[in-house]
Amino acid sequence: MNNIDLIRNVKKYKPREVCRILNICYKTLYRYDKADIFKARRTSTNRRYYLKSDIEDFIQRNNM
Repeated sequence: MNNIDLIRNVKKYKPREVCRILNICYKTLYRYDKADIFKARRTSTNRRYYLKSDIEDFIQRNNM
């Protein structure tokens, strides 16, 4: 398996899924993104997504 295959197999979470995981509202997640508190990654079509590692890092940094 090469690096491209590994990237394709990484789970991407939609903003609504992240809201459920973190127990925050969508607007709060949007504000975190705008304030560079919890930045979303972007697809080629500019849709926001998060990786599991991003979520875990955020939880650890914020003692959630």
